[in-house]
Amino acid sequence: MDPANNKEAMEAFNKATDSLDGYRYEVVAVLGSQVVAGMNYSYLCKGEMVIPDAKPDYNIVNVYEDLKGDAQITETVRIPEGKTDWEYNSKNASLKENPDVDIIFNKALEEYVGVVYDPIAYIGKKNNTYAIIAKTTTVTVNPQTNISIVYITGTDSSARIDDIKEIDIALE
Repeated sequence: MDPANNKEAMEAFNKATDSLDGYRYEVVAVLGSQVVAGMNYSYLCKGEMVIPDAKPDYNIVNVYEDLKGDAQITETVRIPEGKTDWEYNSKNASLKENPDVDIIFNKALEEYVGVVYDPIAYIGKKNNTYAIIAKTTTVTVNPQTNISIVYITGTDSSARIDDIKEIDIALE
C-alpha cells in the first residue's frame, strides 16, 4: 500500500494528474490494482485546492492506464461519503504521527476478535468521533480482506467502535 513501493501505480497516477490545474492530490496509500485491457488503480489521496489556507479532504481516486501508457482519472469519491462538518486531518495521515488517535484506535479494538484492523490513515474527526481508514481482514480459514472506514468515539478513559463502512474501490 505504500506509494514508495508501487512504482508502476505511482507513474500512472502522476500521468493522470499532471494536467490538473488548481487542485492537487497527495497519495496516502495505493489501495489496489486490476489487470484489464491496461490497468486500473485505486488510491487513497489527500486533496486540496491550490489556494492559500486551503483545507484538505480525502478521496478515493481511481485511475485507468491503457496499453499505450496513457492514464486518466476515472472516478473520485470524497470520504467519508455523506458526512458533513468533519474536520479533516491536514497533517501526516499515519496513526503513528497522530499518537492520541492511535491510542484511541487501539483502545477501541482491545476486545474485538475475529478481525484484524491494520490502520492506513487517520482522515479526520467530528467532536470525539474519529474516522480511520483500515485494512480489515477476517480471521478465518478463508480470510477476507477489505478497505473500511472505522468510526471510533473516544475520550481519555474509554473508546468504542461506532460504525465500520466498507469502501468500494470499484476498480471494475
